[in-house]
Amino acid sequence: MNGLVQTPQRGVMAIWKDKYRFLFKPQYYDNILRQNDSKNKKLGHNYRTADPIWFDHDKEHTNNGIIHLIETTHEKGYKLPCKNIALILYNMCIKDIYDPALYKGFEDCYDQSSAKHMCARVCYGALYAYYKTN
Repeated sequence: MNGLVQTPQRGVMAIWKDKYRFLFKPQYYDNILRQNDSKNKKLGHNYRTADPIWFDHDKEHTNNGIIHLIETTHEKGYKLPCKNIALILYNMCIKDIYDPALYKGFEDCYDQSSAKHMCARVCYGALYAYYKTN
């Protein structure tokens, strides 16, 4: 009778089942060498989304790229939270875009910007962007 009926295994955590193992493997968004790209592509997961200044430049046909964010910022105003400013500046630097009007607009509104959700990665991204554009 035991061979016909499958009994559930007790005490087996989901972390050790092959079916769910990919959810529990540590992924580090800073170190690309630690990521298994082929597995990420196969499973459809992008583990770099945990990075607060990550912008998916490979999907520019879908998200219109960083240029769309720059144009929207020019239209709607420069009063943004500091983390969003850092995201825009860092990704402008990655795509080799320099817009002095954007920098001037951000610098005029720094005293009104919220720095509530800043982390070290965001601060470093903004610092790196300023370094590369000067």
